[in-house]
Amino acid sequence: MLSIVKCETHSLSSFAGLDPAPVCYFEMYCGDEKRLTPAIHRGEDWSWRFCAPNGAIMAKASGYRSEAECRAAIDMLRSSAAGAKIREALQYA
Repeated sequence: MLSIVKCETHSLSSFAGLDPAPVCYFEMYCGDEKRLTPAIHRGEDWSWRFCAPNGAIMAKASGYRSEAECRAAIDMLRSSAAGAKIREALQYA
């Protein structure tokens, strides 16, 4: 079971004092602890997902060890993704 702990929505119109328009948003959440084997526990990994205004998940990532690490990844995406180029992935043998 996952619990969503933070949800942020921002648009330029909301900062300008205008009526907020539907915008895409990031959600951050922390997963519950899971037992992988009797000796190995995994859990409390932080994750994010990027959602369309209607709530559809468009991208997601997980495995961050802390909320700060997860937020840093979101901040990096927010500041640099608009100028990112698309390229073909390298083929690994």
